[in-house]
Amino acid sequence: MSYANQFAALSHYKNSKRGKIVDFVINFHEKQQDIELIVTQTYEIFDQLIQHYFQDGKRVKARLVARVRYKHSNAIDPTRSDERIYYFPSYQSEEIEDPEDFFTSHMMKIASRMDNFHSNGSNLVLAYIEHIHVEINVVN
Repeated sequence: MSYANQFAALSHYKNSKRGKIVDFVINFHEKQQDIELIVTQTYEIFDQLIQHYFQDGKRVKARLVARVRYKHSNAIDPTRSDERIYYFPSYQSEEIEDPEDFFTSHMMKIASRMDNFHSNGSNLVLAYIEHIHVEINVVN
């Protein structure tokens, strides 16, 4: 299954070893840095995925994980920098009752974790949010 719009596309990433969790990825067509913009631009894709499971009368648990790329400046040689990747999960997996509320609150939790990551100062600068994992667990 695959859903897309002018901003992003969703694709299957992998299944867990026992097949209980299905991991999808929302890839952006352009580099993104703003979580609120991501929510606005990609909610429709997320909703289509969830509605696919709801149409079969299934209950779905999920969580979101952002893969974020940072530029790391070298403290010894400021002219050198490299890129580092960090993952920021939302809340633990929870059942989806209202897809819009779920998506928004989980994305805002990711934003909060990213902010806390920088609160103590660092030599990392946000390059872009690479993609969002949507980890689906069908309960029944």
